[in-house]
Amino acid sequence: MFVIYRHSLLCVFFLFFTGCAYNQLDTKIKNPSLPSNFNNNNVNIALKENWLSNFNDKDLLDIVNIALNNNFELKQLGFDVKIKQQELIATNSLLFPNLDFEINTSKDGEIGGSSDTTSLNASLDLSYEVDLWGKLSDSKKSANMDLLETKALYEEAKQELISNVSLLYYKIIESNKLLDLYKKNLLTSKQSYELTLSRYKQGLSEALDTLLAKNSIYTQELKISNLQTTKSQAIYQLEQLLSNYPSGKLDINKDLPLIKEKANVGIPSELIERKASISASWNALLSKDYTLAFTHKQRLPSLSISTSLENIKDDGLPTLWSLATGITAPIFNAGKLKANEQIAYYELKKAEQEYLKTVFDSLTEIETYIQEEKNLKNEYEILKTSNENAKKSLELSFNQYLKGLIEYSTVLDLQESFYNTQSSIIQMQASIIQNSINLHKALGGDFLPKDYKEDKQ
Repeated sequence: MFVIYRHSLLCVFFLFFTGCAYNQLDTKIKNPSLPSNFNNNNVNIALKENWLSNFNDKDLLDIVNIALNNNFELKQLGFDVKIKQQELIATNSLLFPNLDFEINTSKDGEIGGSSDTTSLNASLDLSYEVDLWGKLSDSKKSANMDLLETKALYEEAKQELISNVSLLYYKIIESNKLLDLYKKNLLTSKQSYELTLSRYKQGLSEALDTLLAKNSIYTQELKISNLQTTKSQAIYQLEQLLSNYPSGKLDINKDLPLIKEKANVGIPSELIERKASISASWNALLSKDYTLAFTHKQRLPSLSISTSLENIKDDGLPTLWSLATGITAPIFNAGKLKANEQIAYYELKKAEQEYLKTVFDSLTEIETYIQEEKNLKNEYEILKTSNENAKKSLELSFNQYLKGLIEYSTVLDLQESFYNTQSSIIQMQASIIQNSINLHKALGGDFLPKDYKEDKQ
């Protein structure tokens, strides 16, 4: 008998220690081997927070703040956070006893009889599952990680919203700058048409010159029409992000800022803790690990305790009481519990790869934007030089045309080249701004100064 008792005790201790400690997550993957600096940034300069204020544009900050307070999708994610908070409370309640009060009343009598009896029964029931293997604690930890993941996704959505609002804001400004340019070019084309028409009437030029000049007018009018469509779409999209009716009245007329300084990007290892999408992926991975532990411990015995007080009389004293303990252990379920554990294990391993993919996708994105920042600024300087040359070539060709030395088609080619470099300079400024916004979104961190945080709902 003693031998059986000793073996049983050893078996219980073995199950206890193996059941309580069950983690399959490779924690080393949180910080994979990364270089000390990004490829195109050899200087370790800390990332500048609140970078959106670098544009010195209060209107942009105000519009961003309106979007943070009113955007429908962001509000939905805010409610997702609240839902996860309540789910955590519900899961945490499993660690505590359940206390229920029940009262029943009945009235009995014989059919056709003159007397009946009334009975009243009240009971107080207490039940509690002992967290013997830490199973319920693992369930709570998993729910907590789900909450942290949802909070991180909310922060990521905020940064995505700020980025999209800023991109559309400057898209509208870019469209207005291009519209001003195209209207100016249209006026020049009309003046050129009047000149060619006058020369044709005087017999100094051919009718072809007049037709070519007229086509130039049509080209500029077509550009204006297409750009107005693009501008309207950007305004509608921005109004939608602000949760306003798409009236198309939100117009923004100002200059595009010129970003000359190089962005401070920090170091790759800081990205792990700073970027919201990586934090969300890591918390999802931790949740999978705790879910696996919970699923594993579902295969172990569970211990429950229950007690009740019944037939409580008018004096508040019960006439019956009971105290019971029970152990429940799965014996045969055709491999269902084992299969569930294997599913949880593979879900964990899948989440590990998803986390690593999120990290390296972010790094690739940052490296791309850093290289693009350098290329765009070089192209901007080249375009400025090209624009000066195109302007001089156009002036020279026009004078030669007036002297009858060249055909008007040559003037039109140089004029179109000049128009294209002018518009390309504006578009390049907008591309530099767009790349800067995308780069800082990829880097994570905070976009806004403290006095522009969204209102607490």
